[in-house]
Amino acid sequence: MPDSYIESIYRACQLPYTRTAPLPTHTPRRPSQCSPAVVGCDYADLVPFRPEAVSATGSSTGEIDYRLARLTVVNSFRAGRLARHDVCDAHPELVRAAREVGDATTDDCPICDEAQLVHVTYVFGPRLPAHGRCVTSPAEMARLAQRKGTFTVYVVEVCPECSFNHLRRSHPLTTA
Repeated sequence: MPDSYIESIYRACQLPYTRTAPLPTHTPRRPSQCSPAVVGCDYADLVPFRPEAVSATGSSTGEIDYRLARLTVVNSFRAGRLARHDVCDAHPELVRAAREVGDATTDDCPICDEAQLVHVTYVFGPRLPAHGRCVTSPAEMARLAQRKGTFTVYVVEVCPECSFNHLRRSHPLTTA
């Protein structure tokens, strides 16, 4: 029986192989046939998780929505895989910000069903505190948008009663 193997279904090189590392004899692709973006890079280069990376791919806003991650956490809690103290762990300062300056929503808390969620908005960027700035009004957001530098907005949903919190969305701060 002749020496044979099943060819890979993937058309690009396998990521662990770089131009400097020799390809194993069983790999049917040569480095010259690989995409320049794949050869010599790691996973972090292929999958950036920053809001500005989304806008570079054609999205006009660059917004990242975290609803699926939230749904996974809530479903894990309801299935008993997560305890209440694992999901209701908001920092006291975040809960205080939710009570004092947060934007009320009509969404009920998925954990306690006793209170409505509140959105708290933070902005991170150059010449801001390391813990970010809690934005309390559209006017403050507009002032930050006029500053030089790249700023990122994070909206966190918080339950002021049970301390459930989850990142709702993030996006680059724009002047529009």
